[in-house]
Amino acid sequence: MALRSDLDRFYAVLDALETRVGGRHRLGDCHGRMPWPRRGVYFFFEPGEHRTAPSAPGRVVRVGTHALAARSRTTLWNRLCQHRGTKNPPGGNHRGSIFRLLAGEALINGHPCR
Repeated sequence: MALRSDLDRFYAVLDALETRVGGRHRLGDCHGRMPWPRRGVYFFFEPGEHRTAPSAPGRVVRVGTHALAARSRTTLWNRLCQHRGTKNPPGGNHRGSIFRLLAGEALINGHPCR
């Protein structure tokens, strides 16, 4: 089955990248002084989401790209920062990040306020 082998290869590449950069970075622990590339691709994992078995490493739940064109004025960190939101005070602009908008809608739909 081509899909299974493609997925296995994708996760093998992510595992190699994770080893190369010294492990996964948790977005909430990141900051702008880290050595971020100006543009790139990012992958979000969600605790509790697994590929085939609970013992398998996490499943990618979101893939994003940013500033892929060399002429882009913003940076990858700027985009990740929009997804992360502000730390103090906690918050952020849900209109600046479709990820934040969708996550907020999921929380509202799963736990309606009454």
